[in-house]
Amino acid sequence: MTDSTDSRRLPLLVSLITVVVAGVLFFGPAPSVSRAHAKWFQFFKNFENNNNHENWACYDYAFDMMNSTEPNSIFFTEGGDNQVFSLLYFSYCERKRPDVDFFDQKGNVFPRLYGDLMNMSPDDLEIVRDLRDFELYSTGRPIYLTWRRPNLHRLTVSNLTQKVAEVTRMAAQQNPPRQPWLRIPWKLDTLADIENAMNTMVPKATFNMVMRGNKPLSKQHLRYLGPWYFQTYGLLQKVAPLRYAIVDGLEVMLQADESRLRDYVKSVSQYELSSREFNQMVDELAAEGLVARAGAAVSLVKRRPRPFQMENEDYWKRYAMRYTNVPNASDWDYMTIEIMNNYHGQQLSLAMDQWQWNRDRARDPGVDPVRRAQFEAKSAAHYAELFRQQDFLIKFCNKLGGQISYNAANLYLRFGRTDEALSNFRKATLLDRDFFGISVPAGLNAAMIHLQRSLAGPALEESNQLLEARRHYRNVSNLLVKQYRMSGAYSSLPSVREYRMAQSGLGRVEAALGLPRTAVEAQIARAATGGIPERMALAQLYERRQDFEAAAATYEQVLSREPGNLQVFFAYVNCLSRFDFNRTLQVMEGFYNANLNRPAVDPSLKGQFEEQIGMLYFQMGQVSLQQNDAAGAYGPFMNAKSYFDRFRVTAMPSSANPEVRRRIIQAEKISRELTQRLDMLRGYLRMQQP
Repeated sequence: MTDSTDSRRLPLLVSLITVVVAGVLFFGPAPSVSRAHAKWFQFFKNFENNNNHENWACYDYAFDMMNSTEPNSIFFTEGGDNQVFSLLYFSYCERKRPDVDFFDQKGNVFPRLYGDLMNMSPDDLEIVRDLRDFELYSTGRPIYLTWRRPNLHRLTVSNLTQKVAEVTRMAAQQNPPRQPWLRIPWKLDTLADIENAMNTMVPKATFNMVMRGNKPLSKQHLRYLGPWYFQTYGLLQKVAPLRYAIVDGLEVMLQADESRLRDYVKSVSQYELSSREFNQMVDELAAEGLVARAGAAVSLVKRRPRPFQMENEDYWKRYAMRYTNVPNASDWDYMTIEIMNNYHGQQLSLAMDQWQWNRDRARDPGVDPVRRAQFEAKSAAHYAELFRQQDFLIKFCNKLGGQISYNAANLYLRFGRTDEALSNFRKATLLDRDFFGISVPAGLNAAMIHLQRSLAGPALEESNQLLEARRHYRNVSNLLVKQYRMSGAYSSLPSVREYRMAQSGLGRVEAALGLPRTAVEAQIARAATGGIPERMALAQLYERRQDFEAAAATYEQVLSREPGNLQVFFAYVNCLSRFDFNRTLQVMEGFYNANLNRPAVDPSLKGQFEEQIGMLYFQMGQVSLQQNDAAGAYGPFMNAKSYFDRFRVTAMPSSANPEVRRRIIQAEKISRELTQRLDMLRGYLRMQQP
């Protein structure tokens, strides 16, 4: 009986002991024991931050992407782990969406559409990717990507025939120049050559992998020869023939002429339609019953059907995003937070585009008052939505570091909310103080805001704002010094744009600290009642403070009274060139054409203008090249060469002077360099033509 009773009581005893031990562990023993054995209690201390039982973000993310695609689609992922492996699980393990063919950009997990990347040179891969993408987009099957493929608008037959020449030119333009690494003997001169290359560039099994209805890809491709553009549907980008961009524009404008519609197509695709291409596309759309011509205008007949009959906004309404109701979601792992960032980042981008579009339509003078009110209401709603999505990003994605704060700061700055912008720029510099790609621009922007406030705010607050600006400029300089020392490129630091901006800002701050604004305001009062000398003194005071915008404006006032004063003119141009290249060129060319482009003028003054204008155009072209704007560089380089050649002719009679001879030789050297650059740019721009 005793044994039986004890055996019955044993489970109760064990339960009581378990409860006591759990209670001790959870609430903690005596402080001394807790301090001595802190590691015993870390589980309970950190449980909430590591509680992932409601983390369905990766599951929902893959599910949302898969169910955003139409039947019989081709679906490309960019290659990120949170996309590839979640889609791999659904498609291979759960056998979801067997009608969709999945591929990743690098071919690491899904079948390799681009061949064996390990044994392919980068230059060959550049050609293979364009050919393969061109082929797949041409099949007529729905094509979805998780990112916007660069240069989609350039996938055309004419560009593919120039692809080998483009790769060769790009290799030659590298520093140092090199020969292209082409292991495949490419021949892409005609459409037949392009098709042949497509049939042979990868194994036949891979080539015929993408099939539906027992039709190999070789019997489906090249139904449409491009160009294309992206239509956004929720998380995904759908590749669509470019003619449908005309319909997109008409869905809001209802009716528009050729010029407006061509501008719209360029804004959404970067592709500049010729008049012939535009009319051909309108005829195709009219045959489909989507548009109609009414004289010189094109009007909408009916909207183009959407996938699943859903607008972009409808996708977001049916996406789960369950994490928004979970208190500790911001503590989850880095890759989950990347998913949250993708959700809210794309919604913010969508809201921004729609705000811009509706605002522009509301400002269109041709819109009737009723539709203008509708556009204004939609614009206000999208404005509120983009800041709502920004709040979500700050709430859930701060673990990604300063990038979130930096993006938020730029958004606030765009809409004139400088207090929030400054707060987020500061936060970005603190979160990523060793990540130069964010800390440097964030610091420069914060410094600029403080500098502007020092000029616009109360004079008594000037020094505080200047000291804050100086702190940010110094931080940026120190970061760049550290970065370039670590990379072994310290000698090139003085030519780095951000370093020069920081040093220039420091100079301006120090000059302003040494000459308070109260002195300037006193001189402003004297200039208001005085004459030319007082205004000249004010302009020079601005120059000493390195406030070149105010100095230029003051010199311009003096010139309005003494237009022939060359000393004032050169002081004005010198200040103007510190902040506005285009205006400087307009002023100098205007003076040159009005006063110096005649035989009977002082050759030294004429040559000085020609040399300086040429140098300004040369620098403008250099800036455009640094921004990868070849078309923007071509015109300035042409003008620069013209002015340097004129200077050589003007200065040649004075070439006995050693200084003049040195300048002529320098101009000749720059002119030869410009000739080479212009030849390269002509070839590149011909290749860019659709």
